[in-house]
Amino acid sequence: MTWPAAVLTHFAARLPYAVHWLLWATVKPFGGGAAVSVGLWTGDDHETIVVEGQARLYHGAQGGLQVPPIAYRVGTEVASLDLGLSLSPEGVTLVRGYNTRLAPVQLHAAVFDADTGGLLGLRRMFKGLVDGVRIATPEQEGQAALTLTLVSAARRGTMTVAGRKSDQSQRARLSTDRFRQYADVGSVAADTWGTD
Repeated sequence: MTWPAAVLTHFAARLPYAVHWLLWATVKPFGGGAAVSVGLWTGDDHETIVVEGQARLYHGAQGGLQVPPIAYRVGTEVASLDLGLSLSPEGVTLVRGYNTRLAPVQLHAAVFDADTGGLLGLRRMFKGLVDGVRIATPEQEGQAALTLTLVSAARRGTMTVAGRKSDQSQRARLSTDRFRQYADVGSVAADTWGTD
């Protein structure tokens, strides 16, 4: 995906611009229920921005969204990215108020005209899942840190459905289903196949 023409024209004219990061995560409430989408961005205030044809509300993180350089690779290797989040109320609510395990996320870079503040265009830089959350509690007078670990969408190709099923789950569907009766017999790495 390339930058929109308006952004490329602005770059070519060497006009001043500002880049902001936009994080969009679709998370589930802990008590169950429908998934909720939460947006954070590096701007100062809440802003509704049209992304991929959808109007999305992004909460201002006041610059408290640190995105490291993103390395792009060809192939099916699962890429990992550690985002630093500020301990803003929205950031804390995202990681403590919702179940973020394997939540779909998108990360966009938005280019704004520095003089007018108008949005010139945006580009998706990362798409994947939340792999983990780390909240570092500091010592007295220290700095707290909140890290969101993301993995690329290639991770979906490594998840096997069969690896999550057990004999008990099969029998919960149908009490006479014995298909996975011996599913855990070969679960030890030292098992040798093809021998007596």
